[in-house]
Amino acid sequence: MCRTIPDYFTPDFANMVEIWVNVKRWGMPFEGGWADQPAILMDVINLFEQAYNEYEEERLEKARH
Repeated sequence: MCRTIPDYFTPDFANMVEIWVNVKRWGMPFEGGWADQPAILMDVINLFEQAYNEYEEERLEKARH
């Protein structure tokens, strides 16, 4: 399993991480709200937000115990 982890770090994955970080830092890249953004952008944001939220919930749960 661990030997396959580097396979996930493709240029596409790095681009998606960069998009998510920039949206967190600067907000949406196009005018308007979320409905005015390209669908692929919203898919990337939703994917990383869900993963980040699950990580944070797990981290906070561990900190409580």
